Amino acid sequence: MVKLKTILSRRCSFLIDLIFVHLLLSLFFIHNTLAENQEFESNIDIPGYRNPALPVEKRVNDLMNRMTFAEKIDMVSGAGFTTKSNIRLGIPEIVMTDGPLGPNTKGRATNYSACINMASTWDDSLIKRVGVSIGEETRVLGRNMLLGPCLNIARVPQHGRTFESFGEDPFLTSRMAVAYIKGVQSQRVITSTKHFAVNNQEWNRGVVDVNVDERALREIYLPAFKAAVQKADTWSIMAAYNKFRGAYCCSNHYLLTEILKNEWGFDGFVVSDWGGVHNTVQTANSGLDLEMPDGAFLGDELITAIEQGEVAKDVVNEKVRRILRVMFKSGLFDESVKDYGGLANTEDRRALALEVARKSIVMLKNENKILPLDRGKIKSIAVIGPNADEARMYGGGSGYLPAHYAISPLQGLRDKVGEDVKIRFVKSGRLKRQTLPAIESQLLTPPGADPGEHGLLGEYFNNKELEGEPALRRIDDQVDFSWDTDSPAPGVVNKDLFSARWTGTFTSPGSGMFELGIMSDNGCRLYLDDKLVIDSWIVDMASSLRSIYISLEKDRKYNIRMEFFENIGTSEAHLGIAYYGKGDDINQAAIAAKESDVAIVCAGLRETLEGEGNDREQLSLPKDQVKLINAVVKANKNTIVVLYNATPVLMNEWIEDVPAIIEAFYPGQEGGHALADILFGDVNPSGKLPLTFVKSWKDSPVYKTYPGPKDSVTYSEDLFVGYRHFDKYNVEPLFPFGHGLSYTTFKYSNLDIIKQNHKFIVKADIQNTGNVAGEEIVQLYIQDVESSVEREVKVLKGFIRVNLEPEESKTVTFQLDKSALAFYDVKTKEWITEPGEFRILIASSSRDIRLTGSFELGN
Repeated sequence: MVKLKTILSRRCSFLIDLIFVHLLLSLFFIHNTLAENQEFESNIDIPGYRNPALPVEKRVNDLMNRMTFAEKIDMVSGAGFTTKSNIRLGIPEIVMTDGPLGPNTKGRATNYSACINMASTWDDSLIKRVGVSIGEETRVLGRNMLLGPCLNIARVPQHGRTFESFGEDPFLTSRMAVAYIKGVQSQRVITSTKHFAVNNQEWNRGVVDVNVDERALREIYLPAFKAAVQKADTWSIMAAYNKFRGAYCCSNHYLLTEILKNEWGFDGFVVSDWGGVHNTVQTANSGLDLEMPDGAFLGDELITAIEQGEVAKDVVNEKVRRILRVMFKSGLFDESVKDYGGLANTEDRRALALEVARKSIVMLKNENKILPLDRGKIKSIAVIGPNADEARMYGGGSGYLPAHYAISPLQGLRDKVGEDVKIRFVKSGRLKRQTLPAIESQLLTPPGADPGEHGLLGEYFNNKELEGEPALRRIDDQVDFSWDTDSPAPGVVNKDLFSARWTGTFTSPGSGMFELGIMSDNGCRLYLDDKLVIDSWIVDMASSLRSIYISLEKDRKYNIRMEFFENIGTSEAHLGIAYYGKGDDINQAAIAAKESDVAIVCAGLRETLEGEGNDREQLSLPKDQVKLINAVVKANKNTIVVLYNATPVLMNEWIEDVPAIIEAFYPGQEGGHALADILFGDVNPSGKLPLTFVKSWKDSPVYKTYPGPKDSVTYSEDLFVGYRHFDKYNVEPLFPFGHGLSYTTFKYSNLDIIKQNHKFIVKADIQNTGNVAGEEIVQLYIQDVESSVEREVKVLKGFIRVNLEPEESKTVTFQLDKSALAFYDVKTKEWITEPGEFRILIASSSRDIRLTGSFELGN
C-alpha cells in the first residue's frame, strides 16, 4: 500500500512537471510570436530606402518614388560646400571639403606632401595607405566628400596646379589615381576626381577653349580618368572650368555623356567646379548632375526650362538617381556626420607623412659624392635661402593644406645635429608673399586733392573694359575691397561684369626694397609713374597676388594707377605694399657660406608663384635666388641646392658650379626631418621624377602654343607630351622623366620575356652592388618597332619599387596584356594592337635603359 502511494505520488509529480514545462514552452512560443509580429510590423513602418540590407538600386528607387519634383530640383544644386538636405525624407547633406592633399575645410590636417611628391615615390601601395588615412581624417573633420584627386596631365611646365597632380605620364598618373581613390573611398568618403577634362593650364582657364586631336585626348589626357572610373569606381567626377571644342566642360555632351557615362559606364554623379556653369539647357542636357556652389542655372531656371519643354523631367530624375546612388554607396543614410569622430593628429599619421617625404625627395645631382654629409667631419653648416626657415608644403589656391605642424629645413637640420654642429642661418633670396598689407590712406593722394585729403580716385564702369563714362566716381581711402558677391555700389554698379580704375599719387614710406602688388580674383593692371609694372588682364577664378620688388626712395611721390575687372562670382581687389630690406642679404649669405664647412641653399618657389589661377611667369628661379646661389657657391664650393617647387625650374645659370642638387618638391609637414635624414645618409634617396626638367623653355613641347591666343589653345604637339617629345625629337633634357640618384648602385641582368596566350610575363634580376641598403624603381617601357600610325619612341607601361640590402638580388616580375601594346584608332574609335615586333626596355629612367629585349606579336 505504501509502495502504491509512493508510485502514485511520483506520477503526480511527473505530470505536474510536464504541465509546467508545457506552460513554459507555450509562454515562450507566444512571446516569440509576439516579438516576430512586432518586428514584422516595425519593418513595415521603415521605408525601404532606410533599410541598409536592401540593394542600393532598390533603395534609390524607393526614395525616388517618395520625392516631389521640387525636392528633386533641390538635389541638383548645392548650398556652398554642401548639397541641400531634405528634412521631410531625412535626406542628409553631402558635406564637402577641398583637397586633394587632404581635407582643408577646417584649416589644419595632416599634410603628407603634395600629390607631385606622391607620384615621385612611384609607390602606389604607399599612396593607397595615404588615401586611407586621408579618408579617415576627412571623416574626423566632419566631411564625407573630398574634392580630389587631380588627374590633369602636366602638359605645361608653368602650370600652377602641377603640385596637385601626378605628373606628365598617363600610366603613372593612372596607377597613383587608382590607389588614392581606393584608399579614400574605403573609408566611405566620396572622391571627386577632377578636372574633367584637358584642364592643363591656369592662364585664362575660365574661358579658354581647348582643341586637341582625338588620339592625343584618348592616349594622354583621358586614361587616368578612365582608370578612376573603371578600376577604382570613383563616385564623383568634377567637370572643369575651361571649354573643350567650343563647349564649356560643365556643359559638354561629348565628354560627360558620350564618353564618361555611355562609353565608360560611369554610374556616379558629375559635379561642376565652383562657378563653372554658364547656362541651363545645354548644361542640363549634357550630363552635369550637380551645380556648385548654388543653383544659379540648375535651380529656378531649370524649372522654367522644363516647363517650356527644353529639358525633360526624366533628365532631372537621372541626375537625382546618380546623386542618391552615391549617397547610399558611401553610407550617408546609415550614419551621420555628427557621429564621425576620432583624432586627426596621430602618431601613425605623423609617421606616414615622414615616410612619404623620405620616399618622394629626389637627388638630381651628386658630383664627387659630396652627399651624404659625413657627421664626423662637418662642424659648421650655413643654411641659406628664402625656403630655409619655412616649410613649403603646397602651391596656391584651393589645394593648399596647412598642417598640424610643419618642420622647416632649418628645424630639421637643427633637430638632426643638435649642439654638435654650428648652424649659421641667413634668410636671403626674395620670394613674393601670399598677401600684402593694404597701402595706408595717408600715403595716397587723389588727383586735384584738397589739403589733407587722402585716397585715390575710383572710377567704376558697368563693363569689363573700362569703356565709356564711369557709372560712379568717388574717392576711396584705400583699395582694399572684398565685395564677395555684392556690388561696389548697389543699384549703381553691376555686381558682376564691371571694371574699375583708381588713380592718384603714392608717397614712399621709406627707402630700400619693397614688394608692391595687387591681390584680386580677376584681371588687374598696375602702372607706376606711367610704366606698366603688373599686367594680368585675364579671367581668373581664384584670388591671387601679383607683385613686384621695387627700390623706392623715402617721401618721394610716384604716380600710381590700378585697373581691375570683375567677371562673375566673388570679387575682391587689394593694393598692397611691404618693406623687404636694404638689399645686402646676398653678401651676408656669402660670408656665412665662406665661414662654414658646407652651405645648403634652400631655394625654389612658394604658393604665390604657382598655384590655382596662377601659372608661373618664367621657368627660371627668381633673379635674386640665381644671384644668391652663384654668390654662395663662389664662397664655398661645397654647396648643396635644395629646391622646393612642383614645376620644373631652369638651372643653366648655376648648375655647372653646384655639385649637389636635391628636388624636394613640396614634402609636407615632415619635410625638414626627411631632408636632414637624406642629407646625412640616414635614409637613402629613392624618389624619381614624375616629369621632365627642360634645359631651356624653347625645348618644351608647348613652347609654340603656350599661352597662345587669349581665348583658345591648340595642343599641336599631339601625343608628344613630356618625355615623348624629348624622345621623338632627340632633345636632351636637363633631367629626364624617371630620373633619381641613390647612394648605392644597382645592376640589372637576366631579362626574360615569356608569352602566355595573350599575356606577357617580363622578368629581370636587380642587384644592389653598393655598400648601403637602397630602393630602386625599375621602369618598363614598350617600343612598337613598326606601326601603321605614328607612335612614341617608347611609352611607360610598368614600374616596381624594390628594396635591396647590399649585395642582395631580387627578381622583379611584370605582367602585361595586349592593351599595353595598343593605340587608339580614330577611324574605328577602337583600341588596336597590330601584329609585329615590340621591344621591352627595362630602365632606371626614361633615358637610362639597362636591359632590352623583343618579341613578336602574331595576328
